[in-house]
Amino acid sequence: MDHLRKNKQSPPDLLLVDAETLAARYGLAIKTVRKWGAEGFFPVVKLSRRAVRYPLDACDRIIESRRVKADSEI
Repeated sequence: MDHLRKNKQSPPDLLLVDAETLAARYGLAIKTVRKWGAEGFFPVVKLSRRAVRYPLDACDRIIESRRVKADSEI
């Protein structure tokens, strides 16, 4: 694993998750996560032709940026 941490292209705390995990985290359908990834709404890391993962921190920031404040929070 140390050889992965020395890779300067990816930070050591980069956590990649699959569509199922991301869908469960946000209460979305797996199909929606995959669609948003294909459309560019979520960043995607293609490990192979069939292995697609999503950087969790980046997806969390995107979801948080779309959050709408309730009237009581304004």
